[in-house]
Amino acid sequence: DLDAGIIASRKGPMLAAADGLSIEILGRQSHAAHPHTGRDAIVIACQVVGALQTLSSRFVSPTDPVVVTIGQFNGGIAGNIIAGSVKLKGTIRTVRPETRENVHSELKKLVCAVAEGMGGSASVDIARGTPPLTCDEGMVDRLQNVTEKLLGPGRYVSLPDPSMGGEDFAFITEKVPGLFIRLGVKKPGGPVTPGHSEEFYADDSALAPGLAVFAGTALDFLGVSME
Repeated sequence: DLDAGIIASRKGPMLAAADGLSIEILGRQSHAAHPHTGRDAIVIACQVVGALQTLSSRFVSPTDPVVVTIGQFNGGIAGNIIAGSVKLKGTIRTVRPETRENVHSELKKLVCAVAEGMGGSASVDIARGTPPLTCDEGMVDRLQNVTEKLLGPGRYVSLPDPSMGGEDFAFITEKVPGLFIRLGVKKPGGPVTPGHSEEFYADDSALAPGLAVFAGTALDFLGVSME
């Protein structure tokens, strides 16, 4: 959504932690005509998916971004059989390390409580992925100064909010002060298209200013004059 050649970043949280989520709901299989003799894992799983949405709205501050998405829902073997098990897969996104730990803990308790309250059981596996990416304030100031020196005023944009996407560069910024840069590649006046779309197009005119700022920021960090 940034025009070609625009440089963008922000101080503080920039990208979210991206963790994998796998849930297995166990009920009891029975004939669909006699649902009272079983424990419908599909119904339990539906309640679990709905309950997960309360993690961001009731367990975390409204000013602290959290996303819990279920992208896969698989269960049942036939249309006339009460499902005995359901498997869910999804992702958890958080921007603060302490929130990440809290959401993991509360999610496990919530899922198990919902399943058990409906006569079933649940197992939860969270695969830790990339950590949150935080930009060092001093590095962001350096980037802005270099961008305005090389490209002129108005070419640097301070992003108002972090993205809930994940990035493995966060493993580096977790250890040392660092910076993540967004380079605009949208043709000025052109449509905004998603990155994972067959309509996505990157304007080549972004290459020269992008390379100049990347190299210039590194040289500035090393104390090399760009005059």
